[in-house]
Amino acid sequence: MPRYFFNIYHEAPNVDREGEELADKHAAWKEATQMAGHILQDLDGNFQPGQTWKLEVPDEFRNVCITSSRGKAMTASGSGAHGSR
Repeated sequence: MPRYFFNIYHEAPNVDREGEELADKHAAWKEATQMAGHILQDLDGNFQPGQTWKLEVPDEFRNVCITSSRGKAMTASGSGAHGSR
């Protein structure tokens, strides 16, 4: 079975050196989306405007198969950040 690595980039890089054997790219996608959901949930509101978060999944040949990222696009601005009332 192919091996996939789940690298997280947030405040500091967290590079997966062991990887996980999974059946195929579809299984890696499922694992990546579940992992991303759990990690983003665990940030529990601590993800701030201007920060970035990225999950990158290369295969055993280091070909990146999946990339998911959040951040930078969301910024807070003055008094209208949450709309006006």
